Amino acid sequence: MTKATLTRHIKELKKRKPPLLVVNAVIQKGEEVLLLKRAKEPHKGTWVVPGGHVKHNEDLETAVKREVREETGLDIKVIGTVCTHRDDLGIDPRGFHLAVTFLTTPINGKIRKNKEAMAIKWFKLNRLPKNLGLGCEIYFQKTIMREQQVSELVKYAPPMPMVNQIIYKDATKVLLCKRNKPPYYSEWIIPGGHFSFKETIEEASIRKAREETGLEVEVEKVIDVSTDYGVDPRSVNVLITHLCKYKSGRTRPSKDVSEFYWHDISKPLPSRIDFTHPVVLRVIDKAKKYLLSSK
Repeated sequence: MTKATLTRHIKELKKRKPPLLVVNAVIQKGEEVLLLKRAKEPHKGTWVVPGGHVKHNEDLETAVKREVREETGLDIKVIGTVCTHRDDLGIDPRGFHLAVTFLTTPINGKIRKNKEAMAIKWFKLNRLPKNLGLGCEIYFQKTIMREQQVSELVKYAPPMPMVNQIIYKDATKVLLCKRNKPPYYSEWIIPGGHFSFKETIEEASIRKAREETGLEVEVEKVIDVSTDYGVDPRSVNVLITHLCKYKSGRTRPSKDVSEFYWHDISKPLPSRIDFTHPVVLRVIDKAKKYLLSSK
């Protein structure tokens, strides 16, 4: 960057006042993570992950590798992005920050501390220090918890939770979908699917409805919970079915669904539509009783 270009860039910074950009590194080795004890303010004496500000001539991965090398002496490999977040709470008094945090692993070098750290130490994932600083607990909620959860899932092999949606509009019409892939290929079902990591039940239902139908819905209530031993060939599932009110959008085919039908529950089903999944008829019947009694 030439001097003239830098001058123009600084002028734009003063005009737009963007957030300060920071990169952080969750350095993980097996069941341990590397933390620094801060030697200066802000948050002096707290344990944090390595990181720092991005320079004007750096991309994010170059910046995080440089910061880790400067603060720990290690070379790292970037595995992926953990999260991005804004410092809405004013954790760092030096300015408003936007932080990009990477999951990384060490590949070379020996640990050495510099003026930034009072100490550097590997901590077991389940024995992190209580005095984490600069909002570091946010990162571990998104990385370490995931690893611990996977190990517990493998250990206990519990059933997989799924959310299904009875989406209704105009008081009596519910949405039926024709599956576009196995299992249940070309069969009529209701929208639904598995959870993503750290979703609430309502968040999962709203996401699956949007992904499979294109519709925005409002979750009203749980109308059925059951376990489908031996029904789904992929796994044993616990099925949580929500009654969802249509809010907006238009139905659109997806990789999961090829066709839609708004069924008026006050009338018989058309002969071309039948259900082989035992849960579908039951939950539609429950929705019918609830909706018709609410009219």
